[in-house]
This record gives sequence, C-alpha cells and structure tokens, in this order.
Amino acid sequence: MYNKFQKYVVAQKALIIKNNKCLILEINIKLPALKRKNIKFWDLPGGRINKNENYIKALKRELKEELNIDKFKILNIVDYDIWRWEHLNRWVCGIIILVNADIKNIRISKEHLNYKWISEKEINKHKYLWPKLNRMIKKGFEYNKL
Repeated sequence: MYNKFQKYVVAQKALIIKNNKCLILEINIKLPALKRKNIKFWDLPGGRINKNENYIKALKRELKEELNIDKFKILNIVDYDIWRWEHLNRWVCGIIILVNADIKNIRISKEHLNYKWISEKEINKHKYLWPKLNRMIKKGFEYNKL
C-alpha cells in the first residue's frame, strides 16, 4: 500500500485499438460523490502500479483481472497527465500505453458494467474518469496511424 510520503499514485491504462475502434469500459462506480452525479463514467483497462511493481508486470496483472487476457504487446507510451484527485486526496500520474492485444471474447471484471468499441469520432461523446482521457485516447489513435 502507498504510504503517506509517496507523492503520486501512478496508474497506467492500456489503449487497445482494433479495426479503427478503441475499447472503453463503463466503470462500476462505488464512490458516493460520483454516484450522486448519475453519470456514466468510462475508462480504459488498467490501474495502479503497486509499490515495487514493474510497470509491465502491473499491466499484465490489470489486463488479466479486467479483461481476462494474457497476451499482448506493448507498442508505445503515447501520453500522460498529472492531476489532483480530490476523492483520493492524492496527486495522480496517469500513463496511456498503446498495446496490441488479440481480443476475441471479452470477459470484463466486476469493476466494470459494460464495454464498447468506439471510433475516433465518438471519443468526446463519453464522460471519462480521468480528466484528460479523451485527449490521451486521441493521441493513441494518432500514434496508431503511423
């Protein structure tokens, strides 16, 4: 667990693009402050990097937990952002990693309610948990075109 002296919570998300569409997950909201807003929040698969955990190992763990996938290839880090998350009372450093994953049958965890594949044009139609995730997803689409 993070101690009180750790400056940032470091989290990473996997950007998976197939057939010009990106996989997003609807969050199963447990935080009362967010529930009251009655808004669907969307996210990418991934999560926190535990203390003393390698980022690749962390991403493997998260993708196994959230999508039940074991095999993927990291293509590149495409964007990051740092913000203060009031409900955690911490600074968060969020990193987006473009990955190539052969997903045939998605089995999402209880952390999520639903999933969908969206096109680049649909990015701004959704409310994301991370403040700049729409920008980060757009950068991933740009990188994926290279």
